[in-house]
Amino acid sequence: MSGLISAHLRDEAPPLTSLPSSGRSEGYWRIVAALCGAVLGFCAPGLEQWYLPWFLPTTLLLLAFASGSPWLAGCRGFCFGMGYNLVYLSWLLTFRSAYCEGTFSYCPQFAAFAIWLMLAAWQGLYVSVFPCLLKAIPLVSGWLPIRQGGNWHWPTFLVLPLAWVLIDRMCNTTQLLGFPWSPLHYSQYKQLVVIQSASIIGGVGISAWIMLVNANLAALLVSNVWGRDKFAPIVFASRPRLLVHTSLTVLVSALLLWFGYSRLDSERTAQKKTLLFSALQAGRSVKAHQVSGIDVLKTYFELSAKSPANSVCIWPEWSIALNFRANASSLNQASQIAARRKQAWVLGIFDKDPQERLFNSVCAFTEDGRVIPDIYHKRYLVPVGEYTPDWIRLTPLGTVLYGVGKKYNDVSSGERAVVFDFKKVKVSPVVCFENVSPQICSAGVRAGGEVLIDSSDNSWFRLSILSDQMVSFCVMRAVENHRSFVFATALGPSTIVDSTGHILCQAGREVPATINAELPIEHDITPYTRWCF
Repeated sequence: MSGLISAHLRDEAPPLTSLPSSGRSEGYWRIVAALCGAVLGFCAPGLEQWYLPWFLPTTLLLLAFASGSPWLAGCRGFCFGMGYNLVYLSWLLTFRSAYCEGTFSYCPQFAAFAIWLMLAAWQGLYVSVFPCLLKAIPLVSGWLPIRQGGNWHWPTFLVLPLAWVLIDRMCNTTQLLGFPWSPLHYSQYKQLVVIQSASIIGGVGISAWIMLVNANLAALLVSNVWGRDKFAPIVFASRPRLLVHTSLTVLVSALLLWFGYSRLDSERTAQKKTLLFSALQAGRSVKAHQVSGIDVLKTYFELSAKSPANSVCIWPEWSIALNFRANASSLNQASQIAARRKQAWVLGIFDKDPQERLFNSVCAFTEDGRVIPDIYHKRYLVPVGEYTPDWIRLTPLGTVLYGVGKKYNDVSSGERAVVFDFKKVKVSPVVCFENVSPQICSAGVRAGGEVLIDSSDNSWFRLSILSDQMVSFCVMRAVENHRSFVFATALGPSTIVDSTGHILCQAGREVPATINAELPIEHDITPYTRWCF
């Protein structure tokens, strides 16, 4: 009897030694996911391992399909996404202590480290949604749906790319405090043939193309190398089916590459009207280098004097610390300097409206010395940097972070695209990291912009891959909209990009510089500019 009871107890409650084994196994796979994500992070602009996205996300797909449930797939996806973003966003660790306030000022490096971890985890949470969906949706490998057992199974070669870009777009919104900084397509910013298709499918389409290749690669691996049980949703039933569907993926990729070659070839031989543009870079900043605003302003006037006549000079963000509406006489004097040099200027400034709302802005002077009355107000603001969300401002968290009696001098958001008409060219401006937003840049082109420009101040962070990543945004926006892009930033590298995404010239870092290039004046509207997702 005692033997029967013992056997029954063994059946009801497995030995404790078997439980940690399962936990250790899952922990192992999560470490593998985090390591694979971290390696993929080296595709980031500035680290330049552009080839990694074309095969490494396959590991995420295999880990997701091999998991026992959507929950476990999501956990593995979170580890993968966090590892990826820890590497990609490592520039957050270079935050300058001069910009820290309140509690942050006591331990700036710890604050930078905490923000880096939290932001990587937040972005990793969005990545985790992707494998959850893959595990929950009935799927079948290939391009076509199949009806099995009375239920439809959806094709992985369509669902995986679409799910990836939809999750990226829906989660990375300001309402969810998303930070749309690290999509896969920015890794390809130097691969000109690859990115030309962005004029039709956008950067998101490049990401979808990358995930399509990875989905096909995963199917090839599990259909030929590993067992079929764990990977049933992506295993091909037969070799002929495998070859047919893979051939279609190869055909799609070949067509996109052919389009890229053709577009570059046609742009090379096209005859277009051009205009000279300059980007000014002081190489130093008031707060970062503890110099006076007058000295920085003098540097910009000296740099503009070195710029060619009959050019459009782009000054960085905050280059003139004046209120646009309240300092009309000073601006008129500056515009006359531009006229004597036969230059048009676009420069960073501040503005206050009649309701006393403060705006981060750019204004423009024409070549004949006229101050253009329209002014662009930045629309995409940095949380905590330019405005404080109510969940911080109106709670004790604000006191903890910034101390007692903190006055929040928040910047207000603009509401519309603006085009500066210089007669010779129409320029559409954005400010700072607004170049990460396809919607904002495309809206400026639809409003009539013939050249895109960005006035930026990147002095918040020391020399890092941050600037390379901002250049990659400029390149992608240039190709999507078929518009040249001038990126003028305080500390560099200021960059001028043509309408095919080719970097024409680039300044050094933290050195005074002026760069110049003849840019084509484009008028066409690309398919992506029209629908812009």
